[in-house]
Amino acid sequence: MTAKPAPSIFISYRRSDASSPAGRLCDWLKRQFGSKRVFLDTDINYGDNFAQVLESRLAEVSVLIVVIGPDWLDCRNEHGRRLDQPDDYVRMEVETGLRRGIRLIPVLVGGAEMPAADDLPEALKPLHLHNAARIDDHSFRQHFDALVDQLVGPRDPRQQERDRLMRLVRGLGAGALLSAAIAIAIVMAVWTGALSLFNLDTYSDALLLSAADAVDPPPESPGIMLVGIDDASEGALGPPALGANAQWRQLHARLIERAHRAGAEAVVFDMSLVTPTDADDALAGAAARAASGEPRTRVVIGGNRLNESDLAVAPGLRSLPAGSTCLQRHGHRYAVPLAVLDPAADIEATVPVIRPALALLASVEGQAIDADLDRRHLNVNGLRLSESPRFTTIARVREGACQALAANDEVASLMLRPTPPAYWRHPERTMSYAAALDAATPDARLADRILLVGDTRSQSRDRHPVRHGLSSTVVPGVQLHADAILSLRHHREPVQLTAGGTLATALLCALTGAIASFLLFTRPPWQRRLALGVLCVGYLLVAWGSAVFNVLLNLPYDLIAFTLAYLIVWRWQRRDQAPELPHD
Repeated sequence: MTAKPAPSIFISYRRSDASSPAGRLCDWLKRQFGSKRVFLDTDINYGDNFAQVLESRLAEVSVLIVVIGPDWLDCRNEHGRRLDQPDDYVRMEVETGLRRGIRLIPVLVGGAEMPAADDLPEALKPLHLHNAARIDDHSFRQHFDALVDQLVGPRDPRQQERDRLMRLVRGLGAGALLSAAIAIAIVMAVWTGALSLFNLDTYSDALLLSAADAVDPPPESPGIMLVGIDDASEGALGPPALGANAQWRQLHARLIERAHRAGAEAVVFDMSLVTPTDADDALAGAAARAASGEPRTRVVIGGNRLNESDLAVAPGLRSLPAGSTCLQRHGHRYAVPLAVLDPAADIEATVPVIRPALALLASVEGQAIDADLDRRHLNVNGLRLSESPRFTTIARVREGACQALAANDEVASLMLRPTPPAYWRHPERTMSYAAALDAATPDARLADRILLVGDTRSQSRDRHPVRHGLSSTVVPGVQLHADAILSLRHHREPVQLTAGGTLATALLCALTGAIASFLLFTRPPWQRRLALGVLCVGYLLVAWGSAVFNVLLNLPYDLIAFTLAYLIVWRWQRRDQAPELPHD
């Protein structure tokens, strides 16, 4: 059977008898067929002639729906039963429909029964010959669909679902805009700090990265040797005074010479060498010979505060490459500001960079030129794009966050991917500073390595709490720089989505939540729970797989977008599904 054209409908009802059921039926019919094809007397404008409007609208419609409630037949006023009075509007509407041969469908609501012919006025007696539909509150949607099938012809289940979607879309109207505005406001509030307040975003990032390590663990041979100025070194060589005395500058020069003879790739000092000493020329000379010799060994020193626009370094050591040793903590994760974006440059696809970090200088030999904001790459002289280091995101430096950075600096920041707690304690990846100077130590342990020198003493103030998965520990700061160098050298840099990517994933999750809410609304509770569980597990697997490839999805925000969309669409469907309260 082919579908009939959409009908034009007039709804007749008695306000004291079935105002709420008639209003609800009218709303659903308007969503089904469009507001212009359904008429209820509440659509009459102020000042219009009520009787004339009813008469003209009855002349235009193809279907008259008579809503009959429990008091429709016996409703009375001071003159008696209203159906017996010629000026009763309900009587006039039904009588006109019968006289004109309009298709008339009685709709029984509130438990009402079809009036018998003997109980009706003479002009309305043919009403009892019309087959009635029944619409109950507890089965409203099913009864409504049956009524629509009578009006337009039988529909297959897929068409019924499409019609239900169309009714939902039409029903949302301006309320959808309000709901969307509220949802966007909530998401933006979360994005700008609500989740950071509870560290949910940083916690989820830490869990994703630790889960990714189960598939892609850090390499067994990272090419990095962590040389720790530990308690044993302090006992054998004297207090290091954080590298501020001539004795330790001489020791650093000896370490550089030995590393160069052994064929080390670089010697990197995670310490600020600001105070001038008599041994600075010896240290600078050893670094120059190592950098110009064969094989070449680079020497990099650290800095933890600014001197005007450059890092503060002892005058005799200014010829050495120096990088900031800043670490920024964000909840459960740390980040290294790899390079400062040039504040004088316009923000475009690429921005020149200044003041590189210690980890960046240690990882690459060439000079970083600019930051590609779209691809999240730092372009380096002599390196192809596929070889160049990546950064996680662009961040603004808070005042007082690090003395080696100026407040409000924009930095290309690398989120640290912490290694397991025991990783840097392995004898193939760490050694004592005293052992590195000892002639008994085989040169092979230093060959082809980046030697990262830093303070690992138990009483050092440079120690940081780090979370790896569900466990947490306190590690020396030099270990975090080792993690940064490892990520850069082996391309394990976690990359967060750009603003456009974040918006796209949030919209996709919101759309998925809205579709799920619509499709699951009529399903049994166990099916809804199962489907939602499958969707959540599926998303977590996608987020985990992305983390394996070093791309971090905004897990908490995506789940919030999904949940908000699901609940908003569910609320609108429940509002239509639930019976309305009767008017006073």
